[in-house]
Amino acid sequence: MKKLLLYGALPAIALAAFLLILAKLDVGPVNSLIPNREVKLTILATADLHGSIPDDLAHYIQETRSREDNFMLVDAGDFFDDQNDAATAMQQWFKICRNADNAGQPRRMPPIVRHMSELDYDAVVLGNHEFLSNDKLGLNELILDFTDCYIPVLSANLYETSAVNPYSGEYYRNYVTPYIMKDFSTPQGVLKVGILGLTLPEVGEGGENVEDLPAYKGILKLEDMVKEADKWAECMKMNGADIVVAVVHSGEEPLKPKHPGNRVKELARSVNGIDAIVASHTHLNIPSHQYKNPAGQSVIVTQPGKWGEYCSRIDFVLAKEKGKWLVKNKSSLTKEI
Repeated sequence: MKKLLLYGALPAIALAAFLLILAKLDVGPVNSLIPNREVKLTILATADLHGSIPDDLAHYIQETRSREDNFMLVDAGDFFDDQNDAATAMQQWFKICRNADNAGQPRRMPPIVRHMSELDYDAVVLGNHEFLSNDKLGLNELILDFTDCYIPVLSANLYETSAVNPYSGEYYRNYVTPYIMKDFSTPQGVLKVGILGLTLPEVGEGGENVEDLPAYKGILKLEDMVKEADKWAECMKMNGADIVVAVVHSGEEPLKPKHPGNRVKELARSVNGIDAIVASHTHLNIPSHQYKNPAGQSVIVTQPGKWGEYCSRIDFVLAKEKGKWLVKNKSSLTKEI
């Protein structure tokens, strides 16, 4: 009987010792070690706000953020507009800040920048109205306003013309940040998400390139959007991006294009390494279009209309297999506000 009690006690003693070792190692919850456990990422995107963020849109953003563990918020451009009378706070700001009687006074932060800061945007992309509603000095100040709010301004194909490679003739100094990377700590390890910003070169109302506008001539140049996307997407992957989302101020090509600037279909079909695209500029509501890149992988395109009437939502489901993140599922929709 004593012998049986001795052998019966050994598993309990071993279990207690094992639990003590686990406690000292602090390995975390047991289910965090389950292979292939799925992780969800949600990205909300706005575009073509033209100076204001409706209250219902702000509420939807805040509500979604509160429900999602891994969340990002981006904008695809044309948030700054001096011609939209409906954006009353911005129109008042323009009247004050562009009044010659107020010259030399401290600059006030534009209401749209302050509102985006309150909503904690991860990044915004330059659209054509950011150029048309400013001169070079005004554009510099707008970017500094966002910098003060810790919101990166992106445009990977926008260059300063003062910095030219004498051998290749290529511009090499970006005017703003090309892309950002955001790390998410998950039970399966760090997920690295890259946001690539792109702007159509034809920013003028008549389709003029930015370098043809008097305010920017000889100062800034927007290079070919698709070629730059190919370069920067590869760079982002080399720097460890597990997911790449292109946030683009350009739309899908219409059947009868008036200007050549809308090239999102070409972008989706021509460039490897991009998982999803947020389109803009054409003011269309596109819940989800899907295309195949040269590698045969699916690329989602979504576009949130105009003036905050819609908000795009992209959801990724990922799992880590053999040390690499794999996209198990991705989808997009637009939420009517």
